[in-house]
Parts: sequence; structure tokens; C-alpha cells
Amino acid sequence: MKIKIDTLKQNYNAKEVQELTRTLEIHNIRAKAMQGLLKLEVDSSKRVENKLVILFDLQQAIPIPKLTTGPAFYCRKILYILGVHDCTNQSAEMTETFREELITGTQLKTVKIRSFICDSPARAFIKGVANFNSQNGCQKCTIVEQYSYVSHTNYYPRRICAKRTDYEFRQRLYDIHHKVYSPLLQLPIDMKQDVPIGDYLHLLDLGIMKRLLCALRDGNFGNYRTKWPARDTQDITEFLMNTKLPKEFHRKVRELDVLAFWKGLKFRTFMYYLGIVVLKHFLPSEVEHF
Repeated sequence: MKIKIDTLKQNYNAKEVQELTRTLEIHNIRAKAMQGLLKLEVDSSKRVENKLVILFDLQQAIPIPKLTTGPAFYCRKILYILGVHDCTNQSAEMTETFREELITGTQLKTVKIRSFICDSPARAFIKGVANFNSQNGCQKCTIVEQYSYVSHTNYYPRRICAKRTDYEFRQRLYDIHHKVYSPLLQLPIDMKQDVPIGDYLHLLDLGIMKRLLCALRDGNFGNYRTKWPARDTQDITEFLMNTKLPKEFHRKVRELDVLAFWKGLKFRTFMYYLGIVVLKHFLPSEVEHF
């Protein structure tokens, strides 16, 4: 809102500036009042036995950078991120919070964990298991990856393998897959189903797309017929550097010489937008099915 006020000041729109300034003042007054009320409730819970104070925080999840939030933004959202904070005791166990039912006014609410949404490193961390790129890092099945001296990576030797289960995970029957004890084991959840694997960033952006571009640039497919010549690499780099992206894309794609420093969003931009144009002219015939 402050940005809007500054913009209107530059356009000499005094009436709208006054209205927005008044709205901002009211918002700040209400925010301070709620913060004071929360502090009073937390202090009261320390004196009153069996009183629990929980704060519900509706968080934003803006899919496109620089997109303003408003009623239209929240109306078209399908999934809302809601943070639940136990304000009574910072060191309270999660088990006590999620096993009890909450009374809000005259209604009885049951709090239940739906799932834990994490990327690959965070998922391995909270479950206390091997990392996603290790030979025992698959969290869906018990397959053991093998190392390839051609691509210098781990790969899955077969497609069918025994699936992991919540019971076997809690019994720690997977040996090397387990690293440390996970506090999530204290919760009434399914350690396999409630921690889903859907890591778009590491599987596609920093996974397949990065591997494909590095292989085409350096010839890492084991066949140098798929390697881009130096001239093609230079032409692609010039195309990427001269491309003007809309303001919604806050990361501009860099040269192919620095693929190791590309962020995941840059690989996503190349895969969805720029790659459609570039690869049509420079993709070798051996991999044209991509």
C-alpha cells in the first residue's frame, strides 16, 4: 500500500492519496490492537490452567512475482496456506497440539495434519533419512541406486521394487536409509503418504532440464554427435541475452557458459518459454524427440 501511495504522489492524485493514507492508518491501528489482544491472551494462558492460545495466520503464495494481492487474487486461489502457531508454549510438543480438539466460540474444531510439503533436501531432513541423491535415498521404494561412470551420477537399475510402508519405516527396517531419529514419528501420521514426493524444483528444473542443457553443451550423453558446436552455443547465448522478458519474470536467463550458476527459475523459464524457440533450431537429430 505504501508503494501505491508513493506512486499516486508522483501523479499528483491528492484525493486517492488521502484515502489510501487513511486506510493504511486504520489498518495499522487494527494490527496493533490485535497484537495487544494476543499478548493479553498469552499472558492469561500462563495464569489459567488448561487454556491454549492458537494463532491462525493466512499466508500468501503468489505464483507470479510483482503480482499485487487483492480480493480478486484470493477469490481465484484454489489452495490457501494457513499457518497454525501455538502461542501458549514455544516448546510445546506437536503431539499435544494436534491430538486435542479446539473450541472456537460455540463450535468444536478438530485439527488434523494433512501433509508436509517440502522440497527434496527438506523432506529428507525432517524424516531423518538419506538425502535424495544418495544410493539409498528413494523414499518411495527400497531400490538401491547404482553409480554410472559415464554420466557420473546415480541411476535406478530397474523400475519395479518393493514399496516402503509406514510400519516398516517406524520399525526402522530400512537400515542405511535411516540416518537420525525423526520427531515426526511422535505424530499420528503416515510417514509415507503424509509426506508426499512432488518436488518440481529438483526433479525438473534443477534435474532433467539442467542435465539436458549441460549434456548438450558439454557432450555428456556419451555420444559427441549430440554435443553443440561452439558456434551453436554462442548463437544460443546471444539469443538468450537479447531476449526481452516481461516484468513478471524477475530472473533473466544468463549465458550457457555459466549453467552451474543458473537458479531453478531460470531453467524453468527456458523449459517453458525460451526452449520452445531455441531447441527447434539447435536440437540434434539424435535427441529431437525432446
